[in-house]
Amino acid sequence: MSAAGLFTMGSYAILHKVWYEDFEKVNFHFFNDSKEWNGMDKVGHLTTAYSISERSSEFFGKSEWSSKAPCLGASFGFVYTSTLEFLDAYSADWGFSMYDLGSNFIGAGVYLLQEKKFNSQLIRFKWSYSNSGLAEAAPNLLGSNSYESLLKDYNAQTYWASVGFIRINSSQERWICASLGYSIDGFIRARTPDIPGDLNPRSQYYLSLDIDWSKIPTKNKHLKNVLKVFNFVKIPFPALQWDKKYGVTFHPLYF
Repeated sequence: MSAAGLFTMGSYAILHKVWYEDFEKVNFHFFNDSKEWNGMDKVGHLTTAYSISERSSEFFGKSEWSSKAPCLGASFGFVYTSTLEFLDAYSADWGFSMYDLGSNFIGAGVYLLQEKKFNSQLIRFKWSYSNSGLAEAAPNLLGSNSYESLLKDYNAQTYWASVGFIRINSSQERWICASLGYSIDGFIRARTPDIPGDLNPRSQYYLSLDIDWSKIPTKNKHLKNVLKVFNFVKIPFPALQWDKKYGVTFHPLYF
């Protein structure tokens, strides 16, 4: 449990520095952010809660609470991501969002439901990143350097839902996946009316392939653990993209 405590405290300290340190603090308040970032931040909350729930469940599975690992992991994933709302709640530019809270609940709940019903993750939520080139236009919101932009630039992020549909033989799980992605572009502000028209802020949708590393057949225990750790990242593959500006676009390799 001390490892979980150190992770929690350390990651909160990093997030506080990246997200909140330079912004004005006010009294606790609620905030309706349902129309911001075209929902991209909500998908991010869902994916983060899902991923932390899975990693936490693996951690609890190696402890004396192994029989309750999925429930404990999902609970930790929900509580961890939702605690961040209290940092938002004291920021003048944000506030406590019930929509974020709901997204956290869905992410942790989807993990727990699949684990309980199927003892496996049939749908896996993932993340990928490719520099958008927009951070310089709004460094406070999108990141003043590449490390901050990893967390803050929603234009550079894509969130994926990967579903296994191919296996090499009948004794293996389906580890080759079809993957649906969602991203945005042209957002240097949270709400579209505040964005110059030439940026044409819009949603983007993707269809690609992926690999579920946790289901790769290998007898090497250490390799299997390493593959699981990085399984939240969608690997580069060819992809079809659709948005209202360009229509359908083919990417020979998209990340």
